[in-house]
Formats: sequence, structure tokens, C-alpha cells
Amino acid sequence: MDTDETSEVVPYSKSPARLEASVILGWSYRALQGCRLATGALDYLDTALVLYLWVSGVGVFNMIRSPHMGVMCSPWAIKKLQRGNENKEHSQRLKKEAEILRKLHHPNIVGYRAFLQTDDGRDCLAMEKCSMCLGNMIEVRQEEGLAGPYPAADILTVAAGLAKALDYLHRDQLLLHGDVKSYNVLISGDFEAVKLCDFGVSLPLDEDGIVVEGSGMTYVGTDLWSSPEVLDGGLVTSKADMFSYGLVSWEMIALTVPNLSFDQSLVFSGSEAEDLQNKDPNKLDNNLEDSTEEPNYSGLLDVSSQDVILQDNCGSRPPLPDVSLGADYNPVLYLFEWCTEHDPNKRPRAQEVLDWMESPNVK
Repeated sequence: MDTDETSEVVPYSKSPARLEASVILGWSYRALQGCRLATGALDYLDTALVLYLWVSGVGVFNMIRSPHMGVMCSPWAIKKLQRGNENKEHSQRLKKEAEILRKLHHPNIVGYRAFLQTDDGRDCLAMEKCSMCLGNMIEVRQEEGLAGPYPAADILTVAAGLAKALDYLHRDQLLLHGDVKSYNVLISGDFEAVKLCDFGVSLPLDEDGIVVEGSGMTYVGTDLWSSPEVLDGGLVTSKADMFSYGLVSWEMIALTVPNLSFDQSLVFSGSEAEDLQNKDPNKLDNNLEDSTEEPNYSGLLDVSSQDVILQDNCGSRPPLPDVSLGADYNPVLYLFEWCTEHDPNKRPRAQEVLDWMESPNVK
């Protein structure tokens, strides 16, 4: 890789049946490279998690490259389909995202820059570049054994930025984001900027905040962050985004993905996990960059075991981890519980969250 160029990864989309096309690898490339505890030993549970999320599509993403723009130019992030993995549906989704993003102008939404084509004809979405996505930041904090949950002030900073973005989408643009999660939140610096990204599965809302029927589009989202009414086939409103929004605060406390539990014995034998451990991450990187074939982990994870792995946790409020949280976390916990109410009518609108954040007891 050139020294003038860096690579990052961001989530692209999710659908359990969508295992071809632009699937590059699982939950995050960093997680697959690492799959280890702070001691450096292979953690079978984390390995199973990575491969489960790859199969289910939670981590379908594209490489983001930051071209060397020169001293006077701001860097761009380029989102594109991987070479040889083009797919009409995913190409249309990227175009849809570009069409939506170019109309959005808000400090808490990633900025649109251009919609381009590579020399070989692949579509590319150029966007404002941020430091890292929140999901990857959480992974790093967990992997490096840093001191527990994020500070309450940082969690509230993220919550405020996302609430502003969602209020703008829901009220001004009449748009449901449809896939709010930590991997679709971009951070710059030490939480100086918080920006929502990935609008490839967004849906139109009516004036009452209900997804418009007959739009020809269905809710995609990511099951682990989806609201109960989405999973049950109920009426989808802007409150579905608010449920997912509440789980982002939980992620910053628990430092893991919400609503996932499984029996590792159903997924790996010791030899299978050791086989993954012995793979050379550098060779994996080369394969991902240039290969036209998808990685094959069928010998490591049986797709038929997904239902057993996932169990019945999706669409529920995950329990808080067994950690000591001081009084400064009270507003965070209140917001988390408020937004993850099972009944969408009991959840706040984004505007209500912003009004609440202005109250003296939160400040």
C-alpha cells in the first residue's frame, strides 16, 4: 500500500440472504485480524462472533481510501464496491445513498463530496473523511483492555450529535435512517465531531413519522440493533431509529455488540478455531484487495446454526454489564432505557431527546 494512502473500513449494508456481491469480510477487518484477548491468546468466542456477523451480513462493507489531496485540500473518503464483487442491487444502493446524501446538509451528517467512477467503471461515493467509526473505536477499547466504559460525558456527546442528526432526518427531511448503529457513526478527534453515515437503506417518512407505504422499499437494517416492531413485521416509524439509537449508548458502556449470545460449542471445534488463528493476516489483506472471489469460511461456521447462535435476543433491551457506574452515568442510563422501550409509543422522538438534554439535571 502506498505511503500516501490509508485504508479504513466502514459498514455498508445488511441482509441475511445477501452473501454475494460486495461482501468482503466480517464484522470488521480489525476484529478478524485480531480475534484475541489482551493477552494475545485466541478467544474462540470472539472468533465465532466475527464469523457469525460475516455470515449474517452485519459487517458487509467496502474499503474506504483516503487519497492524498495535498496540503490545501481536505481528504475524502471513497466508498466503492470491491473489484469483481459488483452486484446490481448493491450498485443501486450505492447510487441511492449518493442521491440521498447530496441533499443532506447538517453538521452531524457526513458530508457528500462527489459521485464518481473508477477507471474500470466502478461507482464510487466520495464523502467527508472522519478519523474512525465508533464501532471500531469500541473494538479497540475492548481489545486493548482500556479502563471500562467510555466516560459518561463522551457518551452524551455522541448521543447529542446523533439526536441532532436524527431530528434533522425525521422532521426536516422526512427520512428514516434505517440502520443506526455504532458502525454507522463517524468520529473525528476526541469526539470533536460526531457524524451519522450510510444512508443506503433509508426510507421515506410521512408527516406523522410513519414509513411511506408503496415506496417499493422495505426495512433492511441490522437485526442486532433492530426494534421489536421491525422484527415482528409491525408498523415502522421514526421510533425504530430511536430504539437503535438507544443501543449505541449501551455499546459505549458494554464495549460489545448488543443482543448477541451463543454457545461456542455449536460453532467451533478447537481445531477449527486453531485453523483460523494460523491464517496469516497479511495474506488475508492481499486477498481482500485483489481477489475476485469471496472468502470461504464454510468449514468454520455452518450457516444453518445462525438461528441457534442468535437465539431470541434481538429486539429487546440488553442487560447492562456488571460494572460500577457513578452518578454521572444516570442521564446515560435514563436515555438508554427511555429509547429502548418495547412500546414505540413510549420512546421519545429525537426532538424530545434534544429538549431533555437541555434540562439542568442533564447538563
